[in-house]
Amino acid sequence: MKSDNQVAVKEIKEGYFFDGPGDDKAMIFYPGGKVETKAYARLMNKLAKEGIDTFLLDMPFHLAVLNKNAADKIISKYQYDTYYMGGHSLGGVMAIDYANDNSEKIDGVFLLAAYPNKKIDGHFNVLSIYGSNDKVLNIKKYEKAEENYYEQFIDYEKIDEISSDLFTKKFFKEIVIDGGNHASFADYGKQKGDGEATISVEEQVDRTVEEIINYVGELKKLGVG
Repeated sequence: MKSDNQVAVKEIKEGYFFDGPGDDKAMIFYPGGKVETKAYARLMNKLAKEGIDTFLLDMPFHLAVLNKNAADKIISKYQYDTYYMGGHSLGGVMAIDYANDNSEKIDGVFLLAAYPNKKIDGHFNVLSIYGSNDKVLNIKKYEKAEENYYEQFIDYEKIDEISSDLFTKKFFKEIVIDGGNHASFADYGKQKGDGEATISVEEQVDRTVEEIINYVGELKKLGVG
């Protein structure tokens, strides 16, 4: 992980800080279970280049469940107008759990092959992304979570049906990356039980970054994100 002329990569006590050209938005990211933190450097760097500074956090024994509130230290140290939570797999579960408990601090959540394990009461928007060839993600539990835990959310695709008070609503958008799998959100090789990706890690990461940036931009235009 090296700095370049667009992104300064800094090792901090909590993990790594990718400081890009933006100065008003940041994402705090929880890695997947048992995955080396640095495996997500490609994703963090590309997001930072697009204007969302990123904090990639180390977790005890590489398990976000052991330090769900790790984001507190970042938010207390760094001043941003907008904070997002992000996470992959188990890290995503803990990221949205943190956001749910601290929704006054968090504007949105980006879930990568992940879903909540309880009802979401907090007021923030959610973008959920997974690969079509993901065989690690339990799709039945994912769909059940979508049905049971997002009941107060509005499908982003139906936003044109909302006539007023958009800022009082919570929006959910789902993206399925064709050819993507579970492991290819990061650089840690093949994962046991995963499906075979038909696109490269770089392609999956690039698509993920594109969808996050588009979603943030869309909500900003509407004044709800």
